[in-house]
Order: sequence, then structure tokens, then C-alpha cells
Amino acid sequence: MLLSLMESKLEMSIAFLTLNQSSAFALSRSYANALQTRIVTRHGLISPSRVLPLLVAFALTFAITIALF
Repeated sequence: MLLSLMESKLEMSIAFLTLNQSSAFALSRSYANALQTRIVTRHGLISPSRVLPLLVAFALTFAITIALF
């Protein structure tokens, strides 16, 4: 019973890490796009307020991923 519960918890953890890793990859692409957006903002074409939410989301996902390991 205990072994089964531990296996189930391990499977759930692996599934969560896989999901978290794929979302971190998507956010890292968004982060790269945000850096490009920041370059454009120097010319005044796009507001810098669009960059901040992406950076916050990337930082939170990175912190959660590190905390799980």
C-alpha cells in the first residue's frame, strides 16, 4: 500500500515536472521575444509595460522549477 502510494506520488511529480519544463521552455521563448521587444521599445514602437509581465512569469516558473529540484 505504501509502495503503491509512493509510486503514484512519483508519477505525479514526474508528470508535473514535464509540464513545468515545457511551460518553462515556452516562457523562455517569450522571454527571448521580450528582449527583442525591449530593443524595439528603445525606438518607442512598443510599450515597455508589455515586457514586465513576461519577465515576472519567467522568474516565477524558474523559481518553482528550482524549488522542485
